Amino acid sequence: MSMSTQFIRNSIVSILFAVVILVITLYSESVHIPFLINMILSFLIGILEPKKGWILAIIQGVIVMAGYVLVMQFKVIHAVRPDLALFTTYFALPIAFTGSYLGGFLKRAIS
Repeated sequence: MSMSTQFIRNSIVSILFAVVILVITLYSESVHIPFLINMILSFLIGILEPKKGWILAIIQGVIVMAGYVLVMQFKVIHAVRPDLALFTTYFALPIAFTGSYLGGFLKRAIS
């Protein structure tokens, strides 16, 4: 599989992970579970794409933030705790960067 095909596949995985994080953020009653899920899925992104994981982390974080804005604007899903959902959404990008970095670092260290 060529590098660009693999990156496109991993971009789709990153988008799906972002949707999962967004849904968990909206239905969560605390910040711990969305942060944990975000870190785990970002770690997996870093393992999948150790050198370009930061791009996938940006994709994931931006989609979580944009998805939150769209969901709240159009009232598609009502957040269980809107204040915590907003707080968790603001931290989606830094957590995605951290998890992706750690996953990529571990993958490069093992290989």
